Order: sequence, then structure tokens, then C-alpha cells
Amino acid sequence: MNLKDMITEINSALDYNPDLKQYDDNLIRVINRHYLQVSSQYQWLFMQKKHIFTLRKDIKVENVSLNKITTDDSRVCSLSSSTGAGVLNLPKDIVGQMLLLDNVEYLITHRRNARTFIVDRPINPGSHDTWTIKYTSYPMPRDSIEMLGIIDRGITQKETISFQTDSTVNTFTGPNRGRFVFLDARKEEYLQLDREDTGDSFVSVEEMHNNVRPPDFAPSLGFVEFTDGAGTLATAIPGATYEYCYTFTYAGKEGPPSIVSQIDVPSDATKRKILITDLQDTQANYSGGSVDRGTGRYKKIYRRIVEKPKGTKFASKDLKVGIGPWRHIATVNESSLEFEDDFDELTSQTVMEGTSFDAKISESGDLFDSAYLNEIGPRQYLRFWYTPSADYPIEARYHRRPLRLINDTDAPQWPVQYHHYLVYAALKDICMQHGMLKNSQLYDGRAGELLERMKAKYLSRTDRMHIRRGFDRAMADRERFGIPTKS
Repeated sequence: MNLKDMITEINSALDYNPDLKQYDDNLIRVINRHYLQVSSQYQWLFMQKKHIFTLRKDIKVENVSLNKITTDDSRVCSLSSSTGAGVLNLPKDIVGQMLLLDNVEYLITHRRNARTFIVDRPINPGSHDTWTIKYTSYPMPRDSIEMLGIIDRGITQKETISFQTDSTVNTFTGPNRGRFVFLDARKEEYLQLDREDTGDSFVSVEEMHNNVRPPDFAPSLGFVEFTDGAGTLATAIPGATYEYCYTFTYAGKEGPPSIVSQIDVPSDATKRKILITDLQDTQANYSGGSVDRGTGRYKKIYRRIVEKPKGTKFASKDLKVGIGPWRHIATVNESSLEFEDDFDELTSQTVMEGTSFDAKISESGDLFDSAYLNEIGPRQYLRFWYTPSADYPIEARYHRRPLRLINDTDAPQWPVQYHHYLVYAALKDICMQHGMLKNSQLYDGRAGELLERMKAKYLSRTDRMHIRRGFDRAMADRERFGIPTKS
């Protein structure tokens, strides 16, 4: 059952269908409220996901002459631009970690490239021989609600870090330590687990949540017309309504979106781009000098098409602009105050990696690999005791948060037999709102009954004894694993 089917069934039960966008939008909000609440409240088997990330040893200087850090009274830290043997190329996951320099810790807020990054406050000019990047915590995946389990399966992974014409290739293999113990922050305080100590067990510790402030203002929108005859370029769809918002990214975190701006494309429009202006300037304000003013607070721009003209069929070249969901279309740096949307994000260079556009929205070029706006709230982190002596990948299993239902074709990521819960729950609220108390109680009972069925099937699991042995009728009530043999 998709979103359109749910709305149709709700209207049928109420015998009311005004065919108004405002009414449909209200129904969608009610449906999504129940969908996100129930999906996030229980650890459903169908809402779990696996994620592989790399545990890192602390990065320390080995070849001092090639890997000095240079600072210039700004927040930018630069390593030597040399390439070749002995040169250190920094991985992307240094963002959000700590730089230890002259016994002072600085938060790394952005990585421009493999040899340049930004910290959270200015550093006096100098060339520094001794420094360390400490991996103090690891961010959970963006759609994670809570971590359910972490295990080292001895996974092997290859990592390539490129810089100019040089690249570093590393292969990591986990020591296959098995399942990690998980502790909350309070229990870790009692045990006093120092990250430098070592032991037989390996422990993951629940860290504090962190968040970023949203932009203060909505962006402004306008049109840019072009008549260069480039008929293959995607243009604004005549008669469609577009919405834009943007977020801040800082130290590996992404904040809530700005206020949404909307623009209507005239039905007779041809060859028009949309210009997004009045993005906030997130550069640092220094008292003087011409130093780099970067802060690492970049801006991610999202777009969605609210409605399409009735009876309009999209051309194949227009399909990639996306209908409905908030899709990430560009990332701009601190000093960029505007962006020109030419609806060509899968092929043009629209993501800031350093100080200029040099990467695509989707590395594979696949529409469904593009990022979508997911308002996750504060992002949670994990710490690990002890600090590993070598980099290696581990596997995590977590409870994930679904995206909102927006398109008519969007369907809940639940088993299909339980989709009616959202219909009953929405009818309960709507009937309550309009004073239909008996009907509200009726639908409340139906929704509760369906939810209990879903909990019984996808939350409860009977504990069973697992014995490694061959086929035997006497063991029919137990689980057997391993290579079957005759008994």
C-alpha cells in the first residue's frame, strides 16, 4: 500500500474528499507522524541495518621533514604538498576527530583534501613537527536511532586516498576478536576505561549526542534565463512548483534545515535555471589580515518539486531532477552566497571537496544513490576502549530511521500486511479532531490490535537451544547447525 492508497482509503472511510492540496498535506503529516514514531520506538527486525566502518589508530608523525603542519593564524592546517614515499595522506574520516598540537586539542571541522583540513579555532603561525590526530569518537550512520551490536568478523578492506597525482593504498584486516561489549556512558565512568590502556576485551561506549544550529534565514529564489541553444540541458519544468532549503555541515554533523523557500515556474517558461541567493556567509570574521577565513561550516542545498502540472508527462531528460523528496543537489563552501541550479547535478560538478567544485553528487551517477534530506536531530557517537594499534574494519548492526513518505508512490518500509496500521492511526486522530469520538475509539482499537500483532511477530523471538550435531528426530524441537551427519 503506497501513500496515495492510504489517502484514498482514509477519504473513503470518512466519505470526504475535498481534493485540496492543503487537506492532502495535512493527511500526509498525520500519516508520517505515526510512521516515524512507531518505526523509531521499537527495534523492529525489518528496520535494522548493517554498516561497516574502520576503527583507526591515532595518526602520528613518522617522517617529520615531509609531514610538518603549517598554520597561518587562521583555522586552516596544511601539510607539505610533496608527493611520493613517506608523505602522509589523511583519510576522510578525520572530520570530527581531535588534533593534538602543542598539548592543545582542536576539533577538526572539515577536510579540504588529503593534506589540508580546518579546525574549530585559529592557530598561531608556525611550522609544527610534532602533532597527533586522535580518534576519540565515531559517528553513527546518519539514519541510525541506536546501535544494536558491533562485531569484529576479521573483515578485509582496501582504502585508497588520493592527492593530486599521488595516492596511498592501504589494506586493513580485522583481528577477528568477535562481539564487542557495549556500555553506556555512566557504566564506563564506574569502570574508568582509559583509551590508552589495553586488555582482553574490546568495549564500545555510548557517547553524547551532538547537533548543529540551522541557518537563520530562508534562501531567496529567482530565475536565470539562457538562450545559448543548449537544448540538451535540463531546465525548470514549466508550471511546476519548486522548493529549496539548506543545512549546515560542521565537524561531520549536519544540522536541521533552514526555512523553506518556494518558487512557481510560469507555464510558458523555456530554458530557465533557478538562482538561489542569500545563503548565509559562514566564514570566520578576523580583526585583520588576509588569512584564510574558512571555518569548515559548509552548506548543503536541497530541492524538491512540490507538484507537477496536471496531465504533463516528463521527458526522459527531466526525470533525474526528482519529484517529491528533498534531494541533495549541491554543497557550497563558507564564502559562497548563491548557487545556480541548472538541474544537472548527476553529471556536473556540484559538491565542494576543497575550495572548488570537484566531485559529483552521486559518484556512481545513479539517481537512487543521491543523498536525501533526513532530519535526524542530534547525531550520536560511539567511543571504543581501548585505542587500536592498527586500522581495521568492523561491522555494526543498528536500528535505522526511515525517510518520510512524500511521493504518492512511497510505501512504508514495513511488511505489507501491517500498512493498514497507518490508516487506522490517522483515522483515529482525524475523527478525534472533528469530534467523532466513537469512531476515534473504534479506529484506536483497530490500530492497537494491529500494532500488537506486528510486535508479537517482529519483536519477540523464542529462545532455542542450538546444538551442533547430525539429524536426529529426538532433536526436532531444537536448532541444529554445522555439517549434518548420520547419527
